[in-house]
Amino acid sequence: MMLMLAMILTVKLVGWVAQENRSNDRRQQALSEVANVMERLGAIPYEDLTQEAVKQVTLSPQLRATLPDGSLTVDLSENDPVGGNDSKKVSAKIRWKNQSGGWESPVHLTTWIYRSRSK
Repeated sequence: MMLMLAMILTVKLVGWVAQENRSNDRRQQALSEVANVMERLGAIPYEDLTQEAVKQVTLSPQLRATLPDGSLTVDLSENDPVGGNDSKKVSAKIRWKNQSGGWESPVHLTTWIYRSRSK
């Protein structure tokens, strides 16, 4: 009887650990993806970085297959008070649903891109 109880608890514990590992893997993949998105946007020249340009950025096919109901939101604002004049604030956020159907905490990165000054 004790052996059976120990085996049941072990199986439940292994299942819980596997679920946590999947959740952590998804978060890590989302972090890598949002970093890649920011890198791609940062490579766009200041003048070409527009609302239309950020709307063209989407999740990679690999991440769409991995994250249930995954979505990417990119916001762009010009002359942000924190960044000052000649700056563009770019914020990217990825969110997805967990196994129970609720939203996981999103991953979010923000950067400022500045107009290059010619000397």
